Amino acid sequence: MQLNFQEGDWRVEVRIGKRSIQRAQPDIEELRQRTGQASDVLTSPARVLASSVVWNELPVAVLMRRHGRLHGVAWLIYRRKYGVLVGLAKGGNLCGQGSVVAAAHERVAVLEATARVLLRNPLAHTVVVSTLWGERPATDDVVSIVGIKGQWHFRDVRFRLRLDGGLEATLERLGYKMRRNLRYYRRRAEAEFGCEFVPEMTREQRREAVAELLDKTAFPLGARRAWQIEANLQATPGACAVGLRHRDGGWLSYVAGWRSDEGIHVDWQLNRACHKQASLSTVMRAYLLQHEAARGTPAIVFVGLTSDFWSRACEADICGDLLATRSGRTGDLVRWLTRSFSSKGQVARLHARALTAQAATARLP
Repeated sequence: MQLNFQEGDWRVEVRIGKRSIQRAQPDIEELRQRTGQASDVLTSPARVLASSVVWNELPVAVLMRRHGRLHGVAWLIYRRKYGVLVGLAKGGNLCGQGSVVAAAHERVAVLEATARVLLRNPLAHTVVVSTLWGERPATDDVVSIVGIKGQWHFRDVRFRLRLDGGLEATLERLGYKMRRNLRYYRRRAEAEFGCEFVPEMTREQRREAVAELLDKTAFPLGARRAWQIEANLQATPGACAVGLRHRDGGWLSYVAGWRSDEGIHVDWQLNRACHKQASLSTVMRAYLLQHEAARGTPAIVFVGLTSDFWSRACEADICGDLLATRSGRTGDLVRWLTRSFSSKGQVARLHARALTAQAATARLP
């Protein structure tokens, strides 16, 4: 499906679904080359379309053309529950990655125009997009946008662990408590399991590890979804995986992602849950840290954030979250249900901040 709109001097194409998006793929790839985002896996059409299949979402590409030339693409998904669209369009992950392809100075404008256009379409009553922000705006609260009921909200995100200076310099930046935990749990695992770190896993080893761990993790995904994720990661440019193996040959932990000029991107980790006290996630990352520092990798990038334990060691970035809504009983009801059943979710959190900002504004003289 393709819907066409005019937004200022932009001619906008809203392409919904895999086939419609694929027809524009050559133009999108050319734009990624032009904007220096060709190596950014999270903005590639193949990645977006594959992820939408895994999570049963409807992919959306909003293309912005000016004088016939493509200037921007916003990537979103329409959320579904039990196969039914719920009116929520969402773009970008929790770090603000993967939402937009455009020159750096046009990315915010592309996302704001996307929100305005999508809310003219009855398929959406709420739009949430996240993107990395160069620096925090002068105001620390919210920034309203023109022509729509919506605001930008800002937060610190930490997902990039720099490895410059090698292992010792990196460990020094981690702090005493983290260094102690990494060494303690690694020594303990080596003594208890005789574990072996596998730095470059073959396709066969990857299949073995996923098959062995997919239903033994703390939060099983189900076999179908797990194998879809694995297939997508194996097809990703620069795909890589590392594993941790027991002395008897069984797999204890598995990490998969991809490599780029930025570093190694950690997208998926499976740990055997029956060894909770062993903190296998920490053990695996201790090995990964040593291995990547030794090979001169610039950074470990945790896709979609990481735990508080690790995020404290990562450098700070600013993420902007745009919440835009359309008035109406249906949208008000669905947003109320979203806040009620997912009180800690992104929509509920942003809506609460918007209400707080409105109340503060109303108190001004």
